[in-house]
Amino acid sequence: MKKLIFLSFVCISNFAICQSVDDLDKNNGFKNLTLGMSLDAAKKYINPIPYESYPKLKIAYYDVTYQDFLKIGSNSLSSVSLVFFDNKLETITIKTNGFSNSDAVLGTFKNAYGAWRQPNKYIEEYGWIGKAVDMLYNQNRTTGNANIFIFSKEIHRQAKEYKDRLLE
Repeated sequence: MKKLIFLSFVCISNFAICQSVDDLDKNNGFKNLTLGMSLDAAKKYINPIPYESYPKLKIAYYDVTYQDFLKIGSNSLSSVSLVFFDNKLETITIKTNGFSNSDAVLGTFKNAYGAWRQPNKYIEEYGWIGKAVDMLYNQNRTTGNANIFIFSKEIHRQAKEYKDRLLE
């Protein structure tokens, strides 16, 4: 009987974890920023001039200036930036400052998306692997600052293939 209860708990836990990671794919971005959205659709949230641009690679980097994006709950973010490939949002980069802020943001993501992978228990790096979207979190253990990357697997693949074709 105890084995049956334990197995039921494990199955329910695994199902709940999968549902949470599935939410990463459903959200497909961060707040109103949807991976795959056009540069034109994102213009109301960003500095109109990219801080870095590689026209030959069809890649441009923009800072988010819309203040609503610079918080997760009560935690302030130091910055949010976007990477566009061929005028489609490929990656959202979120940066935090300090241990308490970074740890609180990590807790928010763990609660929202459930199961995570931490390849090395001694390094503050975590990954959530969805079907269409991946999210990576890494924290500098000296400063406490963290970088979070949310990216579209499909657009990332397209960008890599395009770059590889250019290098042939």
